[in-house]
Amino acid sequence: MRLQTLVRAVGVLSLTMAATVVAAGDGQESQGAALTYATARLEVDATGKVAVAELIGKKPHPILAERAEAVARAWRFQPVLRDGKPVGGTTYANMHICVVPDGEGMRVAIDFAGNGPDSEWGRRKGSSELPIGSMVGAGIFGLSGKVQYRVGADGRAKLESATLSDPKLQSRYGVSWWRELNNLVKESRFKPEMVDGVPVATRVETVYELRWLKSDDKKAAQAMNSEVIAESNACRSLRENGVKAEVALDSPFKRLTEG
Repeated sequence: MRLQTLVRAVGVLSLTMAATVVAAGDGQESQGAALTYATARLEVDATGKVAVAELIGKKPHPILAERAEAVARAWRFQPVLRDGKPVGGTTYANMHICVVPDGEGMRVAIDFAGNGPDSEWGRRKGSSELPIGSMVGAGIFGLSGKVQYRVGADGRAKLESATLSDPKLQSRYGVSWWRELNNLVKESRFKPEMVDGVPVATRVETVYELRWLKSDDKKAAQAMNSEVIAESNACRSLRENGVKAEVALDSPFKRLTEG
């Protein structure tokens, strides 16, 4: 059976993990709403102001990219101290951008989805550690759980924990899940945060979700994308204020909520 895999990292980096959903295309659409993702490199000065905000990697439409960078430049962070003195540095922020048509124009919401090291999540090159075939036979089409990993100053990451949310699934597939995530972390690439020009290690926590479906099951894929959009803080904020989620547990750059 051919399977299509969609990976979601919530809060990480939301992947992320920093930031985000890994799927075909630059964004996802549902009921007129379009959700896309971006990562911004932030140069934060000694006062906590964002001196430079630049989208990196895959970028949305130039109009949206310009607005996203303007939003990021308005953010403020607690000053980072080194030897008791405030210094500047570099962090990477994940952004969710939701666009909804409104008459002849559009409404746009840009959500802060956490900051920390930059991450480029890979796709498993070898065979999966998970018994996907038997799980599909048992009616299981996805797994999710909390993941913690540490990005070193050299940019290499090490998985520290990976636990499935469902205790029953954890007892049955927990070992395979850990092996799958451990391989994925090893195959992914990270850029560490910088403090006063020096790379620093950061511990990251996120919820990682892995789903699979038949490659020709378009309805299931559309339903999955619709669910992702519905759960996005950016799209939800067009109706109500969403809850912001931090990604890095010990990043030296702490965003001020009023920023």
